[in-house]
Amino acid sequence: MTLLWHGEKPVGICVFTSAPSCLSQRNRFFGLKGKSGSLTMKAIDCQLLMLSRVVIHPAYRGAGIATRFVNRSCQLAPRPWIEAQAQMGWINPFFEKAGFVRVGHAEAKDRSRTAHSGVYGGGRRQHGKETLVSKETHEKSRFSEPVYYIFDNREKYNQAKTPSRKKSESRTTSQLLSEDQRELFLSWLAKGASPTMVCQKLFLSMSDVAETLNQDDEFRRRWQEIDETLSQNVVSALYQSAMKGSVTAQTFWLKHHPPPGWCGNSNKQDDNEKQNFEDLSDEELLELAGTLGLDPPPEFESRTEPSSDEEKSNGISSDDSNRE
Repeated sequence: MTLLWHGEKPVGICVFTSAPSCLSQRNRFFGLKGKSGSLTMKAIDCQLLMLSRVVIHPAYRGAGIATRFVNRSCQLAPRPWIEAQAQMGWINPFFEKAGFVRVGHAEAKDRSRTAHSGVYGGGRRQHGKETLVSKETHEKSRFSEPVYYIFDNREKYNQAKTPSRKKSESRTTSQLLSEDQRELFLSWLAKGASPTMVCQKLFLSMSDVAETLNQDDEFRRRWQEIDETLSQNVVSALYQSAMKGSVTAQTFWLKHHPPPGWCGNSNKQDDNEKQNFEDLSDEELLELAGTLGLDPPPEFESRTEPSSDEEKSNGISSDDSNRE
C-alpha cells in the first residue's frame, strides 16, 4: 500500500494484494500452462502483485496526478511485475497512461457465480472449499469483462536490490537469484522440468540463473546432485522396462552394462587375436582368408606370387625331374 500526501493530508492510496492463483490473460502473457500448484503459487507470490484499488480524493482528480501516482507506486512495489484488472479499461485508458500494457480482457463462460468468480482468479477448490466472490459482488458485476493489464517493473526492482549499481550496469549485468528463487528453481528441477521451463514458470532470466550458478558453489552442487538423481531415475526406469520384457530396453542395457564374460566385454580377447594375426606369415593369412571365404586385396596377392626368376628355376627343376 502506498499513500499520496498533500502536506500532512493523505489524498490518494494504492492498495496492492497477493496475485490470484490463476488468470487466463496472465497465462496468455507469460505463456503459462496447466494448473497452478503450490510451487507455481510460490513463484507467483515472489514475482507478482495485484494492484486491486486506486482511490484519489475528488478535489485532486482531473489534474493527471492519479496516473503519475500509480506509476510511482508500482515502481516502489517490491515485485518485478504488477498486474491489474479494470472494467473501466473499455472507456478510459487510465492504466495505459500510468505505464501498464493492455493484454486482453477476461470473459466468463456464463453468468453464474462460479464462472464469474473465475474471471477474478476464483471459482476453484482450495483446502476443500470453493473460492467464490460474494453474492453482493456477483450481483453488481456479473456482466463485467475486466481488461487485464501488466506493468513491467523489473528495472526498478533490480535497482532497488542493488542501489549502488549504476543504471547502465543494471541493464547489462546479470542479477543473482534470491534465496527463495533458488529454492523454487531447484524444486522445479527435481520434478524433472528443464531449466528453460523453470525460468518461464518463475519469470526468471537465464542469464541470472547462469550468474548464480557461476558464483554460488552450494547452488551449483545441489544442481549437480539433482542431475545425478534424475539420471539414476532414468537408469532405474530403463532396467525395470527391460525386466518387463522390452527388447529395446534389454538391448540398450546389455550394450552399455555388459555382464562379466559377455561378448561386448572382450577387449583382451580382441588384443590377443590381433597379436596372433600379426604372427602369421603371408601364406598362412591367405589360407585363413580362403577358409573364411574372404577375398584378399590385389596388392597382398602380388606379395605372395613367385618372382620370374623363381618361376624359371622352378621350371628347370621340373624339367630335370621329368628327364630323370
